[in-house]
Amino acid sequence: MFVSCEKEIDINKQYELTKDKQTRFLLSVDGKDFYETDAIFEGHLEAKENYFVMNFMNQHGGNYILNLSGEKWYKEKFIEGKIFGAAASNLMFGRVVDAKNNKGEGYLYSSGKIEPLSVSKSKLIFKFSGEAKKYPKVSETDPSFNVEGYIISKNPVFQEYSINN
Repeated sequence: MFVSCEKEIDINKQYELTKDKQTRFLLSVDGKDFYETDAIFEGHLEAKENYFVMNFMNQHGGNYILNLSGEKWYKEKFIEGKIFGAAASNLMFGRVVDAKNNKGEGYLYSSGKIEPLSVSKSKLIFKFSGEAKKYPKVSETDPSFNVEGYIISKNPVFQEYSINN
């Protein structure tokens, strides 16, 4: 589904392929797909005038948290990705790599752009391009990994949606 930076993704086609009440996260880390191609995410979703949160998991144990704030955040051309302290970022994502031994890997988005391409009750599309740090090594001198991706959601289930128009 996701092809690294060599080819641009046709977002309209990807949205058409997404079923009602489905959310997909097409994500690459250093040019490699991060989530399984059949991964469908669900979870807690709120969109307010000054706050947005998606805390979602997929059927394979992958997860992400997208957290944005600021008045009319959805009208911004992009939101700067950054780490807050030693254990939080406006985008955190992870997956299970060894279920038997309960091992996973997680990343904090450390720099780059989060672009709200479409924000409505029926259609959410966010684009990401930047760098992430592998948790827990998230200091400025720790290695960074190139990250590109899209969150695509069709008619998602909101716990709250209070954005006017």
